[in-house]
Amino acid sequence: MYRHEAERLEQEAKGRLERQKITDEAEAERSRKELLELQANSAAVESTGQAKAEAQSRAEAAKIEGEAAVDQAKLKAEAMKIEAVSSCSRDLCVTVVVLVSHSRLMFLNRSLNKKFIGMTPSAFKNLLKTHLFSLSYNM
Repeated sequence: MYRHEAERLEQEAKGRLERQKITDEAEAERSRKELLELQANSAAVESTGQAKAEAQSRAEAAKIEGEAAVDQAKLKAEAMKIEAVSSCSRDLCVTVVVLVSHSRLMFLNRSLNKKFIGMTPSAFKNLLKTHLFSLSYNM
């Protein structure tokens, strides 16, 4: 009877051991499945993170290019303004010189007219001879 009892206890122990082994294997499978899911999620997060970083990088590059284009346009506009002011200054200077020259000529013309209006033709002729003679003498 002891032997029979021992065999029964042994069989029960083997049965418990077998059930524990099956339970452990099932738990190991669940753990492997969970690990694979976590690895897949991690890969997805990494891929999403990389895509996000690349998108941010492209956006930052576009922003920098846009700012550079704006700065370039501002500098070009400033250069055009300086060129226009410079051109205007040159034109203004030429206009002033022409006006001053014209004004002097008009003043000289008025002065000469006043001087010669009262002259007789013979006095004018003598004046011209004197000046022409002095001009040819000085040459």
